[in-house]
Amino acid sequence: IDGVEYLYVLAEAKVLVFRIEDTKLHPHAEYDLKYNGKSFDPSAMAIYKINKSRITFLFKSGYTVSMGAVSATVDKGSISVSIRCYIDVSRVKLDGKVRDFTAFTNQGMGYKDGYLFVPITGNDDEETQSHSLILTYDMSQAKGSNKRQPVDEMTFYVISEEYPALFEIEDCGVSDDGKLYFNTNEKTAINVSQARGVIILALRKNNVPIFEYTPL
Repeated sequence: IDGVEYLYVLAEAKVLVFRIEDTKLHPHAEYDLKYNGKSFDPSAMAIYKINKSRITFLFKSGYTVSMGAVSATVDKGSISVSIRCYIDVSRVKLDGKVRDFTAFTNQGMGYKDGYLFVPITGNDDEETQSHSLILTYDMSQAKGSNKRQPVDEMTFYVISEEYPALFEIEDCGVSDDGKLYFNTNEKTAINVSQARGVIILALRKNNVPIFEYTPL
């Protein structure tokens, strides 16, 4: 905004804003989250739209997606949210089969150009290896009580032979050049834990995704 970079952080029913200067973060603004006048504590957040005067956020609580906006010029206030839509994980078409993934762990979300990206993690019915899925939802028709189904050709697995015990994508975001970034919890074995950042280069050709896995 006006040449200044900001970091937006979701923290216990608040959105905290930090101004970025070189390698330092400076507190800039703080917004309370409210739903029907009461404190609202979602599990994930993504920026839907931003300009010099207004910032609009998407929030996810369980499988409910909400939306709220605030003036970009105020340093303290409240964001009143309203339900945008619901997302469905019970009828996901993957590898030609319709599957129910409600038993998987619901993680964070990312948003870019009308699409919502939702990572979920669990063990596949047919394998013992830990899987993460990225479910992609077209938000162009999302409204009110509308339940959105994932876009079949934009839903995919991410697995790791290096971390077979656990490869858990917790959150994701998409950059302007089409890269899908995510952070993970990883385990080579049950009693060993590691964490690192990884990146997926996500390309679409004729609306069909092509994915290349690249560790940061």
